[in-house]
Amino acid sequence: MIEIHLLEQLAAFEEYKTLSKAAEKLLVSQPALSRSMHKLEDRMGVPLFDRQKNKISLNKNGELAAEYAKQILNKEKEMLERVRSLEYSNHTITYGSVAPGPNIYYPSILSGLYPGMEVTSELKNEETLLTGLENGTYQFIFLNHKINDKELFCTKAASEHLYLTVLPGHPASSLDKISFKDMDGESFLMYAHVGFWDNIVRKNMPSSRFLLQNEYNDFGEIVNSTSLPCFGSNLAKSSDTTNMAKRVYIPFSDKEASTIYYFVCKQFARKKYQEFIRNLVNPA
Repeated sequence: MIEIHLLEQLAAFEEYKTLSKAAEKLLVSQPALSRSMHKLEDRMGVPLFDRQKNKISLNKNGELAAEYAKQILNKEKEMLERVRSLEYSNHTITYGSVAPGPNIYYPSILSGLYPGMEVTSELKNEETLLTGLENGTYQFIFLNHKINDKELFCTKAASEHLYLTVLPGHPASSLDKISFKDMDGESFLMYAHVGFWDNIVRKNMPSSRFLLQNEYNDFGEIVNSTSLPCFGSNLAKSSDTTNMAKRVYIPFSDKEASTIYYFVCKQFARKKYQEFIRNLVNPA
């Protein structure tokens, strides 16, 4: 049996080329590293180094052994990450979304379906979400389009509709609906982290000014003290986390003001979250 630390030291020597540099990186003495390399050669039963006066280098055996050592170390790292991720997932549900709507709407549903589990969510771009789903950072994710991958399960989830929110008495407060064009040129108070919605409102209202607030709790407090228009949605309104209950909600009529989210998980995780999957679609 070859100890992992011997493989780590061999990989370090292969990377840094000298005993002194590898020892410095590994925080061990050069004599101790030299003894370890002799021990590794004894374990393998073949010479791994060409030794000359004041110089040591890997021979062909050593180069091959170093390549395998790196592969083994990578597998060890992957094993630890996967096992720790599994243990974490037994106590925590972590998911991600391309916009805040699912992160606002679903935690209470998840907490009700899986009591005792801690629920956490993150807002990230699609590439980061898919990478996180692959490496186990997320148990599932929400995208704003379907995805076709035989390794993944994808199904329709909640729909989200963007609203203009204004105080009673605002010229738009009596309207049944409004368009982006109608509001272009107005100044808005807006939460800074809204995912793809940021591009949509900026593209459709190029003459508007958006006053951004980075902290969600602070945003909710400022909403109560400003007459500026803000954005809301049916998903955010359902939780009323931004204290906008006193505001009038007017739906944007534009096609781009609506989206459908899609729940995505690994195929093997589908059974684990089947009860949640049955509760994905929000009431009309």
